[in-house]
Amino acid sequence: MFLRGTRHEMIVRATRLLRDTIHELSLKQERVVLAVPGGRNVAEIFLQLRELDVPWDKLDIFMLDERLVPIDHSESNFRQASEILDAVIEKERLHPFVLESDNPVTALEEYNRRFKDCGGTIDIVLASSGEDGHIASLFPSHPSVLDQGELFVAVHNSPKPPSERISASARCIARAQVGVLLFLGEEKRDALKSYFDQYKDYQDCPAKIISTLPTHYVLTDQETEEI
Repeated sequence: MFLRGTRHEMIVRATRLLRDTIHELSLKQERVVLAVPGGRNVAEIFLQLRELDVPWDKLDIFMLDERLVPIDHSESNFRQASEILDAVIEKERLHPFVLESDNPVTALEEYNRRFKDCGGTIDIVLASSGEDGHIASLFPSHPSVLDQGELFVAVHNSPKPPSERISASARCIARAQVGVLLFLGEEKRDALKSYFDQYKDYQDCPAKIISTLPTHYVLTDQETEEI
């Protein structure tokens, strides 16, 4: 489903889509796994979501991607999520990528272990496209989007700093039930065009992975031109 309106309208709509989908899945499943990125738009969704009636006791939240930084670092996606959602979700259900040593391989293995303990499948993906059409830390024509890993994978030499990251793989995202994809901001116009370009595939525009999900929503504030 393609939804278009003002930025505020799309933030509100995305929040309600998440709430409704979490409720719907929680009636059928013991737990619901939501994967989230960072960023200003996502932070606003978190702020609204925490005020709504959500079955937080059934929800597990993983980072869709993360920088290789301590969890209290200013660039940590987990820090953003935890600062907003700590008051409504149990600590053990908000899952940080913890880099406790100089060995990111061990940290990644531990994150995948915890992910598998929660079922090893993302139920709902909240994604925000970058200017180049990337989602999570999967970048166009980059080894990250080509990685055949089934869970979370290491990302090296990211074209967007910092260069070292982890990300849900393309295959991991593609197994999700529901995707909510944001193209908010004038700088995302070219990415949105790429998303709808039938001659480009997910390697050219990783955001296209969301279009393969059984249920997916594309939300944008681009209003001046037909896509």
